[in-house]
This record gives sequence, structure tokens and C-alpha cells, in this order.
Amino acid sequence: NLRAMMLLEPQLCIRASGRPHQVVRPTVGGITKAIQAHGRAGVWGRALSDFQHLRQAGLKVDAICCSTLLQACQQSFWQGVLRMLFELTSSAAVEPSLVTCNVALGLCAKHKLWDQGLQLLHGWMPPRGLAADARSVGPALAAMAVDDVCESRSSSWELPLQLLQEGGALNAVTGSAAIAAAGGSGGSGAWACCVQAFNVMLVSRVLPDTVLLNALLSACERGRRWEQSLSLL
Repeated sequence: NLRAMMLLEPQLCIRASGRPHQVVRPTVGGITKAIQAHGRAGVWGRALSDFQHLRQAGLKVDAICCSTLLQACQQSFWQGVLRMLFELTSSAAVEPSLVTCNVALGLCAKHKLWDQGLQLLHGWMPPRGLAADARSVGPALAAMAVDDVCESRSSSWELPLQLLQEGGALNAVTGSAAIAAAGGSGGSGAWACCVQAFNVMLVSRVLPDTVLLNALLSACERGRRWEQSLSLL
């Protein structure tokens, strides 16, 4: 990929232009663009090589570079990249970042790796002072609602409602997804917790939209609580 090579090794291009004595050292921004270019081309191995080049050059890895690397490897090796980033964070070579964690959580949701996502959200982020926001839990809630993960795991209908309570995650979009996921399970007591979550949203001044109300009505219908459905109309 010529464009990626130019971004990664600008000194080669300068020498080719007839100015052999002028050398421009690689930058984090330039290498990040090279990682992105290789990711778009589907050559994640080269994206990893770009990242190693950055470290060998003694440059400070930032959140944008880490997130770009995860996205570049999202079709195959992203879990390995995530483990590597965790190791680098533990050694203080990389600063913990909510941006990178949100990309990783989105990939966990995309690939339906719920347990890994929860471990990252509840086990890894809090000790490092990273608080979840709507971007952290939104993709997981949306994927759960579409995938019927709560219906396939009978004891997990509480999960989306727990995720909804994560700091900064409460809004009409995440509320709709959480109630749709939990209510869709038909589990005992799911409808009541959905109504409770709805009331919490009202207290928090979250304005319900049609999607949210439909999700709540469906939860009550599955729980055979017709009177509750009528009271919402």
C-alpha cells in the first residue's frame, strides 16, 4: 500500500524526491493514518507492524492510535490486540482510555462476546478510574435487543437493565434497547423491572419516545400484564 508506506516512512519519499539530507521522523499521527489505511485494505498484519514501528520509534501511544488499531483488526485479531493493549496499560506504556474501551466494548457486542464485554466493563475499567457512558453500553444494549440474548439465556434478563444503570448511560435510546432486551425474554418479573426502569427514566427527566413506549408495552404484554399496558396508554 503506497499511501500507507508514505505515511509510515516519510523519509523514503523525501529521499526519492532528490533531497537526501532532509529526514522527517515518523509521528504518532502519521503512523495512526498508516494503521487506518492498512485496516481499510484488510491487511491487519501490516497494521500491527505499524504499531510496533511506533513503539520502536519511542513515540507515546495515544487513545486514537489504540482505537484505530482495534478497528483495523476487528475482523480477525482484535481480541489479541486488546490483550496486548491491556498488557501495555499494566506496564504504564499506554494510558487507560475510555475511547479505546468503548471501541472494544462495541466489538464485544458486535461479536456477541457478552462475558468478555462485562468483564471489561465491570472488572477492568472501574479500578482504572474509567466510568462507562452511553457509548460504552449503547452498542451492547442494541445488540442484545436484536439478538434476543436474554431469551436465549433465561437467567440474564436483568443484564440489560443493569447496564442501563451504568453512569451516564441513561437516555431514550439506551432505555428503549434495555427494555426491549429485558422485556423480550418473558422472564418472571422482567416486566416489573422494565416498568421500574421506565419510572427511573421519568424521574431522571428522560423524555420517552414512541420506540421506548412500544418496548415497554411489549414487555408488559409478554408478562401478561394487560392492566399495566392500558395504564401506559
